[in-house]
Amino acid sequence: MKRHPVAISVILAAVMIILWFRHSPKINDWMIIWNLDAIAPVELLIEKFELTVFRNDNEIKGYVVDGLINKWKDPIGVRLRDKEIKRFEGHVKNTLDILSRLSGLDIHLHDGVKGKRKLLDIYIAPPNRLETILQFYDVKKSLIDMSDDAICLSVSIIVRGGSERAVVIILDTLSDERIKHCIIEELTQTLGLDADTDILQPSIMSDTIPLIDRLPMNDKIMVRTLYDQRLKSGMNRDEVMPIVRKIIPELVAAVKERGEEALYQ
Repeated sequence: MKRHPVAISVILAAVMIILWFRHSPKINDWMIIWNLDAIAPVELLIEKFELTVFRNDNEIKGYVVDGLINKWKDPIGVRLRDKEIKRFEGHVKNTLDILSRLSGLDIHLHDGVKGKRKLLDIYIAPPNRLETILQFYDVKKSLIDMSDDAICLSVSIIVRGGSERAVVIILDTLSDERIKHCIIEELTQTLGLDADTDILQPSIMSDTIPLIDRLPMNDKIMVRTLYDQRLKSGMNRDEVMPIVRKIIPELVAAVKERGEEALYQ
């Protein structure tokens, strides 16, 4: 019996629709993962930067009224503080390498030599150690209380408008894939990109993104924008945003012309 081409097309379309509804969340995740090098529209990137830098995860909405940009100035030494995090040393090194290229900062695993290098400590710890670790870094009690539901977090100690020290804590109850995701997210946010927002995808600073093991292009643009020499630690929102509206279009055009290396400093 010969089937009519139209009937075959209808059957295939019906099958595709059924598969889409059954697997649409997974399909959406696959599309995001395959599209990590996509660049969002310029205006959305500008809004993303403003929300990420001038708001924090403790704000329900709006901006920090007296918010100032916060950037590292000196070389950073990253210390792996327990055996669990040392299992991910290679992943940490790869993440630090790309963040160093984007920011222009000297960021390396700490070699124990004293000097001007500021310290960033990373832990993978059980939930019952979270409060003790944060207390060791003199984190305010109010912030510790807000961390009860966190699965990974970072805290920066800021002095005179620039970061002087930071700590990243990831819970040991997570899968290896989630830990790798948290390493990228928290190390990126310690550079001064504090807040999560879902306004664009893909972005490591979105709570709805699937687990990924490398930094999306949109976030690379965020890091490079923050560490543009035209932006100085301690500048406020009114000073920063007119400059950002010049920087981001320049970066997007450069990436489209020359590729990711156009972002490296």
